Amino acid sequence: GMLVPADLSPLEDSGWGAELSFEDDAYISDDDAKTIDYNKILLDMKQQISANNIERQHQGYDPLYLLGWAETPHYDQSSHIIYWAKRLSNSPDPTTHDESVNYFIRNLGRNGVFNINIIADGKDLPTVKKSAPDLLKVASFTEGNRYEDHHFWDTTSSYSLAALVAGGAAVTAKKAGLIGLIIIFLKKFFVVILAAVGGLWKAISGKKK
Repeated sequence: GMLVPADLSPLEDSGWGAELSFEDDAYISDDDAKTIDYNKILLDMKQQISANNIERQHQGYDPLYLLGWAETPHYDQSSHIIYWAKRLSNSPDPTTHDESVNYFIRNLGRNGVFNINIIADGKDLPTVKKSAPDLLKVASFTEGNRYEDHHFWDTTSSYSLAALVAGGAAVTAKKAGLIGLIIIFLKKFFVVILAAVGGLWKAISGKKK
Protein backbone atom coordinates (compact mmCIF):
# COMPACT_ATOMS: atom_id res chain seq x y z
CA GLY A 1 0.00 0.00 0.00
CA MET A 2 0.89 3.66 0.04
CA LEU A 3 0.35 6.45 2.57
CA VAL A 4 0.63 10.21 2.18
CA PRO A 5 -0.09 12.89 4.79
CA ALA A 6 -3.72 14.01 4.73
CA ASP A 7 -2.78 17.68 4.38
CA LEU A 8 -0.70 17.15 1.23
CA SER A 9 -1.86 16.80 -2.36
CA PRO A 10 -0.47 13.76 -4.22
CA LEU A 11 -0.10 16.05 -7.26
CA GLU A 12 2.44 18.30 -5.57
CA ASP A 13 6.14 17.69 -6.11
CA SER A 14 6.90 18.22 -2.45
CA GLY A 15 6.24 16.68 0.92
CA TRP A 16 6.65 12.99 1.54
CA GLY A 17 4.95 9.63 1.16
CA ALA A 18 5.47 6.04 2.24
CA GLU A 19 5.26 2.72 0.43
CA LEU A 20 4.34 -0.25 2.64
CA SER A 21 4.94 -3.88 1.76
CA PHE A 22 5.62 -7.29 3.25
CA GLU A 23 8.34 -9.62 2.01
CA ASP A 24 8.09 -13.30 2.77
CA ASP A 25 11.84 -13.65 3.30
CA ALA A 26 11.76 -16.15 6.16
CA TYR A 27 13.42 -15.47 9.51
CA ILE A 28 16.34 -13.01 9.37
CA SER A 29 18.89 -13.49 12.11
CA ASP A 30 19.97 -10.38 14.00
CA ASP A 31 23.12 -12.00 15.43
CA ASP A 32 25.28 -9.52 13.52
CA ALA A 33 23.44 -6.43 14.81
CA LYS A 34 26.29 -5.23 17.06
CA THR A 35 29.16 -5.94 14.66
CA ILE A 36 27.93 -4.38 11.40
CA ASP A 37 30.32 -1.92 9.75
CA TYR A 38 27.86 0.63 8.39
CA ASN A 39 30.62 2.85 7.00
CA LYS A 40 31.76 0.02 4.75
CA ILE A 41 28.17 -0.64 3.65
CA LEU A 42 27.81 3.06 2.78
CA LEU A 43 31.01 3.01 0.72
CA ASP A 44 29.89 -0.12 -1.15
CA MET A 45 26.48 1.42 -1.92
CA LYS A 46 28.10 4.63 -3.19
CA GLN A 47 30.24 2.61 -5.58
CA GLN A 48 27.27 0.58 -6.77
CA ILE A 49 25.10 3.64 -7.38
CA SER A 50 27.95 5.32 -9.25
CA ALA A 51 28.34 2.26 -11.48
CA ASN A 52 24.58 2.22 -12.15
CA ASN A 53 24.53 5.86 -13.30
CA ILE A 54 25.59 4.92 -16.83
CA GLU A 55 22.48 2.79 -17.25
CA ARG A 56 20.28 5.40 -15.54
CA GLN A 57 21.41 8.09 -17.97
CA HIS A 58 21.02 5.70 -20.89
CA GLN A 59 17.36 5.30 -19.90
CA GLY A 60 16.86 9.06 -19.71
CA TYR A 61 17.18 9.50 -15.94
CA ASP A 62 19.45 11.94 -14.15
CA PRO A 63 22.48 10.46 -12.39
CA LEU A 64 22.02 9.69 -8.71
CA TYR A 65 24.52 10.38 -5.95
CA LEU A 66 24.49 8.92 -2.46
CA LEU A 67 25.81 11.72 -0.27
CA GLY A 68 25.80 9.82 3.00
CA TRP A 69 23.60 8.76 5.87
CA ALA A 70 20.78 11.10 6.81
CA GLU A 71 20.37 8.77 9.76
CA THR A 72 22.92 6.08 10.54
CA PRO A 73 21.35 2.60 10.72
CA HIS A 74 20.32 1.63 14.22
CA TYR A 75 18.63 -1.53 15.40
CA ASP A 76 16.12 -1.63 18.25
CA GLN A 77 16.78 -4.98 19.88
CA SER A 78 13.56 -4.90 21.91
CA SER A 79 11.20 -4.28 18.99
CA HIS A 80 13.34 -5.95 16.29
CA ILE A 81 13.06 -2.90 14.05
CA ILE A 82 15.93 -1.32 12.14
CA TYR A 83 15.89 2.27 10.87
CA TRP A 84 18.16 4.15 8.49
CA ALA A 85 18.04 7.01 6.01
CA LYS A 86 20.09 8.05 2.97
CA ARG A 87 20.87 11.50 1.61
CA LEU A 88 20.53 11.55 -2.18
CA SER A 89 20.84 14.11 -4.93
CA ASN A 90 21.09 14.37 -8.70
CA SER A 91 24.37 16.23 -8.21
CA PRO A 92 27.51 15.40 -6.21
CA ASP A 93 27.21 18.96 -4.87
CA PRO A 94 23.94 19.15 -2.88
CA THR A 95 24.15 22.96 -2.71
CA THR A 96 23.35 23.17 -6.42
CA HIS A 97 20.42 20.72 -6.40
CA ASP A 98 17.59 19.75 -4.10
CA GLU A 99 18.47 16.98 -1.71
CA SER A 100 16.09 14.11 -1.09
CA VAL A 101 15.96 11.56 1.69
CA ASN A 102 15.07 7.89 1.54
CA TYR A 103 14.01 6.71 5.00
CA PHE A 104 13.77 2.98 5.57
CA ILE A 105 12.08 1.03 8.35
CA ARG A 106 12.27 -2.75 8.57
CA ASN A 107 10.13 -4.55 11.14
CA LEU A 108 11.35 -8.14 11.47
CA GLY A 109 8.87 -10.96 11.86
CA ARG A 110 9.05 -14.71 12.26
CA ASN A 111 8.54 -15.40 8.56
CA GLY A 112 9.41 -12.14 6.84
CA VAL A 113 9.82 -8.39 7.01
CA PHE A 114 7.34 -5.52 7.05
CA ASN A 115 8.88 -2.74 4.93
CA ILE A 116 8.25 0.99 5.05
CA ASN A 117 10.05 3.02 2.37
CA ILE A 118 9.67 6.78 2.65
CA ILE A 119 10.75 9.35 0.10
CA ALA A 120 10.95 12.97 1.20
CA ASP A 121 12.67 16.27 0.64
CA GLY A 122 15.70 16.70 2.87
CA LYS A 123 13.97 19.42 4.88
CA ASP A 124 11.14 17.01 5.77
CA LEU A 125 13.35 14.49 7.60
CA PRO A 126 12.38 15.69 11.12
CA THR A 127 8.68 15.34 10.22
CA VAL A 128 9.24 11.87 8.77
CA LYS A 129 11.10 10.70 11.89
CA LYS A 130 8.31 12.05 14.07
CA SER A 131 5.72 10.20 11.97
CA ALA A 132 7.57 6.86 11.99
CA PRO A 133 5.87 5.49 15.15
CA ASP A 134 2.44 6.18 13.66
CA LEU A 135 3.39 4.43 10.41
CA LEU A 136 4.43 1.36 12.39
CA LYS A 137 0.94 1.20 13.90
CA VAL A 138 -0.60 0.62 10.47
CA ALA A 139 0.27 -3.07 10.58
CA SER A 140 1.69 -5.46 13.15
CA PHE A 141 2.47 -9.13 13.35
CA THR A 142 -0.14 -11.37 14.90
CA GLU A 143 0.70 -13.63 17.82
CA GLY A 144 2.69 -16.58 16.53
CA ASN A 145 4.18 -14.54 13.68
CA ARG A 146 6.22 -12.10 15.75
CA TYR A 147 10.02 -12.20 15.71
CA GLU A 148 10.13 -13.53 19.24
CA ASP A 149 7.83 -16.43 18.22
CA HIS A 150 10.67 -17.91 16.15
CA HIS A 151 11.44 -21.63 16.58
CA PHE A 152 14.69 -23.32 15.67
CA TRP A 153 12.94 -25.40 13.01
CA ASP A 154 11.73 -22.32 11.12
CA THR A 155 13.29 -21.50 7.77
CA THR A 156 16.09 -18.95 8.15
CA SER A 157 16.87 -16.39 5.45
CA SER A 158 20.11 -16.71 3.53
CA TYR A 159 21.02 -13.08 4.28
CA SER A 160 21.67 -11.17 7.49
CA LEU A 161 20.71 -7.82 8.97
CA ALA A 162 23.69 -6.16 7.28
CA ALA A 163 22.54 -7.42 3.89
CA LEU A 164 19.06 -6.08 4.61
CA VAL A 165 20.52 -2.58 4.93
CA ALA A 166 22.85 -2.98 1.97
CA GLY A 167 19.93 -4.10 -0.17
CA GLY A 168 17.79 -1.09 0.73
CA ALA A 169 17.80 0.33 -2.79
CA ALA A 170 17.35 4.05 -3.34
CA VAL A 171 13.71 4.63 -4.22
CA THR A 172 14.31 8.11 -5.62
CA ALA A 173 12.96 8.29 -9.15
CA LYS A 174 13.70 10.78 -11.94
CA LYS A 175 12.22 13.58 -9.87
CA ALA A 176 12.65 13.80 -6.12
CA GLY A 177 9.65 14.33 -3.90
CA LEU A 178 6.18 12.89 -3.60
CA ILE A 179 5.67 12.56 -7.36
CA GLY A 180 8.74 10.31 -7.47
CA LEU A 181 7.19 7.91 -4.98
CA ILE A 182 3.89 7.86 -6.86
CA ILE A 183 5.69 7.03 -10.12
CA ILE A 184 7.42 4.09 -8.45
CA PHE A 185 4.17 2.94 -6.87
CA LEU A 186 2.33 3.10 -10.19
CA LYS A 187 5.06 1.18 -12.00
CA LYS A 188 4.89 -1.54 -9.38
CA PHE A 189 1.12 -1.83 -9.12
CA PHE A 190 -0.11 -0.39 -12.43
CA VAL A 191 -1.75 -3.63 -13.56
CA VAL A 192 -3.63 -3.98 -10.27
CA ILE A 193 -4.76 -0.36 -10.44
CA LEU A 194 -5.98 -0.77 -14.01
CA ALA A 195 -7.92 -3.87 -13.03
CA ALA A 196 -9.56 -2.03 -10.15
CA VAL A 197 -10.47 0.96 -12.30
CA GLY A 198 -11.81 -1.37 -14.98
CA GLY A 199 -14.03 -3.11 -12.44
CA LEU A 200 -15.28 0.22 -11.10
CA TRP A 201 -16.08 1.47 -14.61
CA LYS A 202 -17.96 -1.73 -15.35
CA ALA A 203 -20.03 -1.31 -12.20
CA ILE A 204 -20.80 2.33 -13.03
CA SER A 205 -21.71 1.45 -16.61
CA GLY A 206 -23.97 -1.31 -15.35
CA LYS A 207 -25.80 1.08 -13.04
CA LYS A 208 -26.36 3.55 -15.84
CA LYS A 209 -28.08 0.87 -17.88
